[in-house]
Amino acid sequence: MILEKIENKGKELLQEVLDSLPELEDGKNVCLALSGGLDSTLLLYVLVKKYGVYRVKTLSFDFGQRHVIELDMAVKTASRLNISHKIVKLDYLKDIAKDVSALISGSELKPKTAEENS
Repeated sequence: MILEKIENKGKELLQEVLDSLPELEDGKNVCLALSGGLDSTLLLYVLVKKYGVYRVKTLSFDFGQRHVIELDMAVKTASRLNISHKIVKLDYLKDIAKDVSALISGSELKPKTAEENS
């Protein structure tokens, strides 16, 4: 019973999101910055449901992030959906940010744990 209520609420929320998206003019597309993480992947599926695979384009940024698996997932997801996808290399950001961001590969900084962030 509780799972059914949760599922129904999820469907209602999804429909609200779909209804809130604007209609696209003829010949126009939508572009999503796809990190490969859960949030942008979910939004990709919402956009495809609303506009169709041929009107949705994706773009990812490779800035030397520690979690390169997300870029791999972005490529796989776009490929699975047959969505246009481009990765933009921003290598210079790695050198600029490695001393101030734990999210950069090669940074000596360590990401904070959930407990440290609360």
